[in-house]
Amino acid sequence: MIAFIVREFQPGLDSLCFLHEKCLQSCPAEMLAPLVSLRAAKAEAEAGSSPPPKAALLWYEAQRLYEQLPDGANALRCARNAVQCDPGNYDIHYHLGLCLFNLRMFEEAEQHFRWCLQRKPGNRSVQEKLRQTLKGRIEGHGRV
Repeated sequence: MIAFIVREFQPGLDSLCFLHEKCLQSCPAEMLAPLVSLRAAKAEAEAGSSPPPKAALLWYEAQRLYEQLPDGANALRCARNAVQCDPGNYDIHYHLGLCLFNLRMFEEAEQHFRWCLQRKPGNRSVQEKLRQTLKGRIEGHGRV
């Protein structure tokens, strides 16, 4: 049914988002993978022709969708593009840090968590992520 709707109506990003939300209520996650992938591709395409602040949010949306698939390489690419479009956005830096952390790219993740802490020094969740990142770096070097 999802494939039919997408093929016949060729919905835009907003319609795909609505369709995805409705399908989440009744479809298993594995059936939604093609829809999630298409939605991510549409978000990327729209980001390419949007002004920087909006493009950053679209890249972030694509990142989150790729994380659901899971497609770490594309999620990371989108997260990096989001930061490029809006380099002063705290949330986007934080989510790039999380993406890097999840891919065990601890050194680069550390840079983004430190950037966040410079702007919000008392943020305990960022402090904890930085602690985990440093621990991951130490443990990673111990195995080399």
